[in-house]
Amino acid sequence: MCLLMVVCGCGVDPCATGNRASLEVRFVGLPAGTSGSVTLTGPSSQEVTGSQMLRELPSGRYTVKANRVTVADPRIRTVYQPSVASEVCPGNAAVLEVTWSPVATSNKLWVLTSNGSVGSPAAFKSSDLSMTGAPTATVGGDSGAGRDVAFDVDGNLWTLNSTVADADLQVYAAASLVGSARKTPARTFSFSGNGSCIPLSTAMAFDPNGNLFISSCGKVLKFSAASLAASSGALVASATLTGFNHPTGLAFDKAGNLYVADDAAQRILKFAPDATTPSLTLAVKAFENPADTSVHAPDKLAFARDGSLWVSEFAGNIVFKVPVTDLARTGSATVPPAVRIHLSVGALLESLAFDEEGGLWTNGAVGKFSRFSPSQLTTSTMSAGAPRAPEVSITPAGNFAYSEQMAIYPAPAWSPLYAAVP
Repeated sequence: MCLLMVVCGCGVDPCATGNRASLEVRFVGLPAGTSGSVTLTGPSSQEVTGSQMLRELPSGRYTVKANRVTVADPRIRTVYQPSVASEVCPGNAAVLEVTWSPVATSNKLWVLTSNGSVGSPAAFKSSDLSMTGAPTATVGGDSGAGRDVAFDVDGNLWTLNSTVADADLQVYAAASLVGSARKTPARTFSFSGNGSCIPLSTAMAFDPNGNLFISSCGKVLKFSAASLAASSGALVASATLTGFNHPTGLAFDKAGNLYVADDAAQRILKFAPDATTPSLTLAVKAFENPADTSVHAPDKLAFARDGSLWVSEFAGNIVFKVPVTDLARTGSATVPPAVRIHLSVGALLESLAFDEEGGLWTNGAVGKFSRFSPSQLTTSTMSAGAPRAPEVSITPAGNFAYSEQMAIYPAPAWSPLYAAVP
């Protein structure tokens, strides 16, 4: 999001041209050493990255564009959203003040929980996730958040329903996700095509253009970005993909191709943008023995920095890597994973999320969630009897119970996720 305002020269006609004027630009709210991003467009063009005095500006009408700013962090960046404090005219003592404020959902890992008292969603600051420990959630409180969660580019939290009593789709404004009070969605939606199966919906993902895809009752439904701009109400799918057994995971690559994990059918399907039939149907071998034809049952999906696709298998407590070369195939193929990692038998793999550094966050045993470092993702484990211990294990303070779906805002700058703020 950017903010636009008009700056005019002062006088009888405040936007008359042909004169020269000065404008003091003040940046407020950014950490020391952080550059802002403001563009003035009009009789002349100016790129402004910090507080300064602009002198000898040609008078006239100027459009001001203030952009989001991100502050680096090894785990999760902070996003600062701009606002323009006032309208001004270039001239004596004229000031254009731009104020940046951190987006409340940024610099945090968000976790849906169940059967605990911490609340769902719960959020944990990046600084509390650098090492094994028992941090307290900085945000908690009950809500209707349920089967999956995704952030839009503005940091608003979208979630599927928790129970049939909740709206099918709920949107929580970023600014409301603070403290421990119960969270109320800013907008709610129902949608057709959400049948009588249980669970009604299992996964959701935004494409690069802000269209939302939801897997529900053996189908994948597409809802246009334009329809999602409504205040609330009933959504109608603009496209429906069918032919799945039980789709449980959705992910988009940077080219806008959709990947669907169909766990009951033990396959991953790839759809080109706007396609209704898959260009690739992929099965991933479960064992090294060539004589064993068993394949994995893929569940959740997440793209890594190198463009490979990481996949979880809930029943096997396994995560595995499908390399870019196999994702580029067409037709049908059965391939071995490039890396296969066995996790502790107690791990309850409901979600995968990569952080800025390329570490992979997963669910741990009851009351825990974990991070595997990038170096831990380069080699396979030998068997379930020798699981890999995570680099970081988080056991949140309080009655955390079960961790479920996880999401990060902003998504890593390298990520294909819609919430990857540049």
